[in-house]
Amino acid sequence: MAPKRRSRKTTKDVYANVSPEERTKLGAEAKERGNAAFAANDHATAIKEFTTAIAYEPTNVIYFSNRSAAYLSVGQATPAMQDAKSCIELDSKFAKGYARLGAAHFYIKNYAKAITAYTQGLTVEKGNKALQAGLTQAQAAQQVQDEEISGVEMDEATRKMKRMEIEEKINKARKEREERAKRAEKGFSEVIGIDLGTTYSCVGVWKDGQVEIIANSEGNRTTPSWVAFNDSERLIGEAAKIQAASNATNTVFDAKRIIGRSFSDDVVKKDAAHFPFTIKEGDDDKVLIEVEFKGQKKSFTPEEISSMVLLRMKETAEAFLGQSISQAVVTVPAYFNDQQRQSTKDAGAIAGLDVKRIINEPTAAALAYGLDTNAGTDGKACNVLIFDLGGGTFDVSILSIENGIFEVKSTGGDTHLGGEDFDNNMVEYLLSEFKRKNRELDPSTSARSMRRLRTACESAKRMLSTTTSASVEVDSLFDGVDFSSTSNNKLGEFNISGLERAKRGEPQVEVTFEIDANGILNVSARDKKTGAKAETTISNNRGRLSQEDIDRMVAEADKFKKDDAEMLRRIEARNDLEQFIYRAIEMAREKGDTNVESAIRDARDWLEDHEEATLRELEDKKRMLERMVRF
Repeated sequence: MAPKRRSRKTTKDVYANVSPEERTKLGAEAKERGNAAFAANDHATAIKEFTTAIAYEPTNVIYFSNRSAAYLSVGQATPAMQDAKSCIELDSKFAKGYARLGAAHFYIKNYAKAITAYTQGLTVEKGNKALQAGLTQAQAAQQVQDEEISGVEMDEATRKMKRMEIEEKINKARKEREERAKRAEKGFSEVIGIDLGTTYSCVGVWKDGQVEIIANSEGNRTTPSWVAFNDSERLIGEAAKIQAASNATNTVFDAKRIIGRSFSDDVVKKDAAHFPFTIKEGDDDKVLIEVEFKGQKKSFTPEEISSMVLLRMKETAEAFLGQSISQAVVTVPAYFNDQQRQSTKDAGAIAGLDVKRIINEPTAAALAYGLDTNAGTDGKACNVLIFDLGGGTFDVSILSIENGIFEVKSTGGDTHLGGEDFDNNMVEYLLSEFKRKNRELDPSTSARSMRRLRTACESAKRMLSTTTSASVEVDSLFDGVDFSSTSNNKLGEFNISGLERAKRGEPQVEVTFEIDANGILNVSARDKKTGAKAETTISNNRGRLSQEDIDRMVAEADKFKKDDAEMLRRIEARNDLEQFIYRAIEMAREKGDTNVESAIRDARDWLEDHEEATLRELEDKKRMLERMVRF
């Protein structure tokens, strides 16, 4: 070991006296020699030359990429994998780094990690043929491996048939990617559909003539609309919900209930009484959610929290499709007002999504059940009742369907009637019973106790699935149906001038209310006799996010995404080191090398004692062990 350290030190001293320009020149020359050796299948020389090039320019990703390929050519998967990771660390947008990492994982038959690497690469550079080919190969190998692990006995004919089925799936997937690539060349991009729910969300994509709901990384097709913050990371979905009992004040849920509302709204005050996290007033009567994140107080708007859930849905779709996504359709309750709809679009913008359309949940439900093709296709209008009792909202709508065209005839519901409200009622009842029997104790003072009680109530509610009663309240009606002004919110006003002087009631003014596809209101008025006209688009910016706010939140969302990626890399490095340690211990034990075994055990103890070890520390520790142990 000592001679190697001296050699490395000498090389470093020599290169320290070389100018930056000369370093670049010498590095390029070493790379060319390495490429020539690689082409001649002299991989040992290629590795040596690429190593020299790296010594001259230690931040050049091309040199690491080339050496990774050379290492893998001689069966050295571990250093090949390390060089691939170095590529990604130096430049996270370098697609070939992900290809090298996927190839290294594939070589050691870790097909799941190979699939992850290729998929991540395709989010960086969609349409990359090398990454797509690698992904297809890894997916096929994973399926074969799954068959073998299952222990199913198969004769040769059955095995051949299975392989043919797998090849057919692979060819089908390849054709789908080619079709997407062609659409992209023509300027078309993939659009996903997101159901942003109060308690759960899901994402779907149009595939094979129908919508396919995409499973998340846990294998579930729905993801809890929960976001949690702790001392080291941000958690979204199932991970956030699981730890809620131990981190109640920093776990945010039901953000949809308060999105697009002002702090002075009675609904917000009522909800705040049930939330374990803090709700406070921001500028312009905005709602802010306060949590403690990485040791500091941090405030988020409901739009930001919702954007985090939307971002997770976006990432789920990107992993499935193997390409980046920038456009989406998002559902909202039918009776969401203009401000709530716009706030939902703002949340999408923060998540990096261009929300092409805001559609009503009843319409989405009708589409999901194929009513656009099964109802009203004979030229006669068909009326359909959509009854949607969700986790936090309740929708009842009557739709008229004729030849695939949907028209909302009437809608009613309650933004605070759903599974969460059943939970709240159960919690309040059980809490009052407990306090009646134990007057000296009050669990409501402990956020942790209340979270645990709520979780138990939710489990009990799921068992009581025969409960079916609910109340219905019509809040507003569309399309020419009369309504009372006392039931409305003031959105704006405008004046029309040029009316002909006449007695009261004689001028005839035609007022048109138009609601566009996103539910945004446009109002115009015209004097039928004089032709005088005025119009306005309701913006109602009070309580809404400004473009400056959205830009700031987008920047913060990018920072959170980078933090999440860094945390994921640290976890992967820790897992890799842990696996290496246990493999090394077994090998040292088999060889009877007690000195190496002792050193490896010391490394294992270090890993257990340093839960918060940095990515660099973990990688340095693994490199040290790799110099000691060769598999």
